[in-house]
Amino acid sequence: MMVDKLGARVRFFDPATWKETGNIEMGANPHDFALTADHKTTYIPIYGDGVYGRNPHPGHEVAIVDLAAKKLVGTIDVSPYVAPHGIQIDSAGMIYVTCDISPGA
Repeated sequence: MMVDKLGARVRFFDPATWKETGNIEMGANPHDFALTADHKTTYIPIYGDGVYGRNPHPGHEVAIVDLAAKKLVGTIDVSPYVAPHGIQIDSAGMIYVTCDISPGA
């Protein structure tokens, strides 16, 4: 699996042939990812259509992708926070995501 920020997709590849086996349109600038311990699910912050300091339409969701099905299965809305970026999952399965822009900023 690869996050294609500029193409706004998650892309899946066969590790033996390097051929693309599928992709999912993600919206503006999927950014980073975190895998669950069982490698069945990944969480992908949707940053928005800009870069730090110039993000006119920041995202406010984290996409949830089923890796076996290669399918978007849900989202987590982090509002009122926007521009989710770095993401981690701890050993208990708790998801942590940073957001570049605070409410009222």
